[in-house]
Amino acid sequence: EAEREVENRLDLFMSNVLIPLAARTNAIVLCNAAHCECALSAAFTRMYAVMRSQWNGPPPFTVLSVSNSTIAFYHNPNMQAHWLHIRSACKAWAARDAKMIEVYKKTMGDASEG
Repeated sequence: EAEREVENRLDLFMSNVLIPLAARTNAIVLCNAAHCECALSAAFTRMYAVMRSQWNGPPPFTVLSVSNSTIAFYHNPNMQAHWLHIRSACKAWAARDAKMIEVYKKTMGDASEG
């Protein structure tokens, strides 16, 4: 109950204060790419999704989502996860993908190994 109340207040803050401020100032907003690790990033993303229809085209601010735990993305079983689209669009990432998979398998263990 208390956690849900905090989440609701964060959503209100994002929709009433932060997102309008970002729009007015053409801000660069930094978010954690793994929303499950950051309540602020999760609230911003939820409220941006609700509010984005008010702009015709891209919003008047930029969102940069960053993570220091890229290997965690490889652990995500969702084949529709957004990071897969980003990986495909990024030439540098695509070029290093085989190495990332190798590191993932060494770090997490290959599920195909019995």
